[in-house]
Amino acid sequence: MNASMNDQVKMKISLNGPMTKEYIDLHALGIALINIQSMFDRSYGFYTGHKRISSSERKKFKIVAYEVKRGSIIFDAGLLAFTLQQSLAITQTIDPQMIFKATVSGFKYLYNYLSQTKKNNIPKVNIVDSPGAVCNYIEGSNTIITSPETLEIAQRLRPPLRRMSGVFGQEKGALNISSNICDDAICLNQDNVSLFKNNYVLSNIPLKIKGVVKSFSIDTRSGQFDILEECSIPKGKYTFFVQEEDADSINIFIDSLKGSPINVIAFVEYDISPTIQSTITKLFLKPDLSQT
Repeated sequence: MNASMNDQVKMKISLNGPMTKEYIDLHALGIALINIQSMFDRSYGFYTGHKRISSSERKKFKIVAYEVKRGSIIFDAGLLAFTLQQSLAITQTIDPQMIFKATVSGFKYLYNYLSQTKKNNIPKVNIVDSPGAVCNYIEGSNTIITSPETLEIAQRLRPPLRRMSGVFGQEKGALNISSNICDDAICLNQDNVSLFKNNYVLSNIPLKIKGVVKSFSIDTRSGQFDILEECSIPKGKYTFFVQEEDADSINIFIDSLKGSPINVIAFVEYDISPTIQSTITKLFLKPDLSQT
């Protein structure tokens, strides 16, 4: 029995970059395709309450390609699913549109939350009681309005996105998954792929802070830094690290061990926890030469 047009979502999956030009990197392509399916499987699993998709379920839920074009690799595809009635997880009918929109919504949440965190601009998250996947980013107030199911699905998407980030990060290619049922799409490219590589996000915005070095190891170029004044980083002690290119300036950190406050430039590393909230795990410090 074939799925009818009402049981599927028309999709376009495009991959481009070095892996698709003079030759096709089958290993990279395989990783990409397996994890594209995995992303949608995570949403399917959320709605059905199933941790794994059985072989019998796979016959009813899968992504298929109707046509493949070269240049960039473009799949004219469909997300197929026979209509699933009331599931273990929710009390509404599951269909391909629901799964596609929820997956895109989860990606959109991750992208906005991680990209703003990378700018040292951690978004406020307003969770709304919604029967569907909701994710709206309001730039002016740096607020994400989202639903509980989007938060859960966003967390589930992190492993397949992490695996794909290795492919597109190395090859500097791009992935785009879109459909005519919504304006948003899933896009991985060299500008955003670093956001999904692991649970940590290193801000690229330098911050000027003042504090005292409490401990420091020359061998590891790491220690504890006590921020003295309230700034964009809360007062308190933080683990810090001096990168190799700044190793010639470690004397300023050694001298501060005597209790002398110093002005430094900090880049903040955040850990994005399973609940998708940010905590500061490490500071990368260098002397603030404008203060010397």
